[in-house]
Amino acid sequence: VHPAQVLSMLIALLILSAPVAYAALPGPNRAFTPTVFGLHKIAPNTHSNAPDKAHIHLALMSAARQRASEFFGPLTTNPRHILCTTKTCAKRFGLYARGLNYGYHLNFIGPRGMNVSIVTHELAHSELHRTMGLSDIYNPKFPQWFDEGLASYISQDTRLSLVAKPDHIKKARNLAEWRALNSAETWQQNYSAAWTLVKAVADTDGIKVLQDLVRRVENGEDFDVLWRALETQP
Repeated sequence: VHPAQVLSMLIALLILSAPVAYAALPGPNRAFTPTVFGLHKIAPNTHSNAPDKAHIHLALMSAARQRASEFFGPLTTNPRHILCTTKTCAKRFGLYARGLNYGYHLNFIGPRGMNVSIVTHELAHSELHRTMGLSDIYNPKFPQWFDEGLASYISQDTRLSLVAKPDHIKKARNLAEWRALNSAETWQQNYSAAWTLVKAVADTDGIKVLQDLVRRVENGEDFDVLWRALETQP
């Protein structure tokens, strides 16, 4: 068989097998066609496996958007939300956490995340990511510890508590480093540490200082330079 024929057959096989893999493998990719996997559109960009609870879910989304807008102002992003009230639904999308964010495009909410705090947390991620691109995956303009700390602060997460020595989480600059730092035993301590750092600035200098920090970094200034200035000022 000629090599070109082999290549053509492989390409054809990949093209034919892609839809099968898409349908068979659980993962966030299924959010592109959520109705195929048992979800119902209950509002623009909002899908749920429980349409009978649409009024509850939409009220939850509205409250979360209101809370997020108290920090960011009118929200500029409108990510697709996948709301799963059962473990079966969550598994279809590869979701095992309370909530999960993908840039400013997509948020997943699992059965344990159906509350204002978790939905707000993911919305805050989306809004902070509004100016971020592919290069921010490895070298984000906002380090991941700040991303998580700010989302936890905005969402008013009551599971967290002040940490005496929170600086250890500053080594987690991107998502991969943050995930490596966390486990079932350590996540609460690490999220609390990130929240502690952000809260300390808000309590000392006011929320407008945090809002200004976000704006300046979005406009191209270096986060580390600005953050050090906040921590060292009298």
